[in-house]
Amino acid sequence: MERKTDLSRTLVNSYRVALYRVMIGNGKSFVLKIKKKSADLEALMKSHNLFTAVYVTAYNSQGKNTEPHINVKSQKNLSGDVRRTGLPFWEGFGEDPTGRWKSEPSFLILGITLADAEELGKRYGQNAIVWMEDDYVPQLIMLR
Repeated sequence: MERKTDLSRTLVNSYRVALYRVMIGNGKSFVLKIKKKSADLEALMKSHNLFTAVYVTAYNSQGKNTEPHINVKSQKNLSGDVRRTGLPFWEGFGEDPTGRWKSEPSFLILGITLADAEELGKRYGQNAIVWMEDDYVPQLIMLR
């Protein structure tokens, strides 16, 4: 499902190898990896009887290091948008296993449509989102 992009291979590869951590409460979490089926995601989605999901952040618009105060404000705005959907969501952190990028606060939202997920990512200047359906395999969706 990955779309053609004009972004550098290095940047796109950083999205492919990132660890997308979901905080599920009581200090517990699980990690999503692109193109790797997640039993934890499957259990979460089935428990809510919802079979689509997106993992999205508002940090580092267009893949550029952004001033911390701008990132915090953008993420706060995204938080409001996520809450207004009324859909179940969990906070998380996108993590770079190489350490080049700092962790980025993110959200996993269940039950969202692909069109709404893409619009949300574009609203916050994101190059990509992580999309999941009922195969429980996270896919990178390029937005630029």
